[in-house]
Amino acid sequence: MTRFEAFTDTHSHDPLYRKILHDLTFLKVVAVLFVLAALLIGANVVLGIYGQDSELGLFVFQIIDLQSEESLGEAYQQGLELTCALTFLTLYFVNTRKVFLAFALLFAFVWFDDTITYHEFIGKILVERFSLGAFGDLRPQDTGELLAWILAAMVLSLAFIWAWLSRREGDAAIGWLLAVPFFILVFFGVVVDMFHVVAPADIYFALGVIEDGGELLAISVTAALAVTLMRDARDL
Repeated sequence: MTRFEAFTDTHSHDPLYRKILHDLTFLKVVAVLFVLAALLIGANVVLGIYGQDSELGLFVFQIIDLQSEESLGEAYQQGLELTCALTFLTLYFVNTRKVFLAFALLFAFVWFDDTITYHEFIGKILVERFSLGAFGDLRPQDTGELLAWILAAMVLSLAFIWAWLSRREGDAAIGWLLAVPFFILVFFGVVVDMFHVVAPADIYFALGVIEDGGELLAISVTAALAVTLMRDARDL
């Protein structure tokens, strides 16, 4: 019996998601990715606060700045997002679990949104087309971006409905396992981002680090889960 056959044993008192979370591969990969994320976040904080007075410090900060769309730090996160999307797509082709295809589409959109800034582009179109106003302290552009995300969520939800209607044993556990870090990603990428937009100058940088650092940690967990699942893809 393979490890994942044991995981899906209906007589087991330990659910599938708990088994995977205790898998040695997952623990090793998530530890490495967390160390890399911590180093990147820490360097952003130190150089963002103390490195602005020197040319070298400013140069390095511009390279790793997580809040810059063109930095290596942002490229690293986008690489993790693309890795998740491609790994989930491979998992779907290997064992035909539709839940993996749904998450492949989801993280393909996350990567697309992060690289092409879909929410900003579509948000601007919505503002201009429908004359959207401000919502609370948010700008009209922020209202448009929220609507852009909602529209994308409505389309992507069709893939998850399809996966749920044709689910197999173990799909629900896998779905919840992957959904938790995704919801954390949404919290930092959407909720904290909205607070960041209206934040006063004295906490603006700190909220930016929290937002981008939280996103990086969430996607790191997802990538670790993807690698762990991929290792025994045929036995899921």
